[in-house]
Amino acid sequence: MPEHGLTLMPASSDADASTSGKPAASAKPARPSGGGERRLRLTQVRSAIGESPRHRGTLRALGLGRIGKTAEQDGDNPAIAGMLRKVAHLVKVEDA
Repeated sequence: MPEHGLTLMPASSDADASTSGKPAASAKPARPSGGGERRLRLTQVRSAIGESPRHRGTLRALGLGRIGKTAEQDGDNPAIAGMLRKVAHLVKVEDA
């Protein structure tokens, strides 16, 4: 009996999948195409001079870096929403 109640299962090989006639499942499901994705257009309207290094890094991660630069991001991503809350005083957000 294995320790901690773990049971080991034999690994299946790719040869098993090809002989069964079924294609092997992909590791990640395909992203649905079209429609449901909301895009945001971000424009930097204020300088990052005098801001904390974390704010400057957040601007860089959003694809911004100078006044007037515009980038598009996925509006449904919670990580992007959190970044925008951090630097809301430096950027203008519009629907793309």
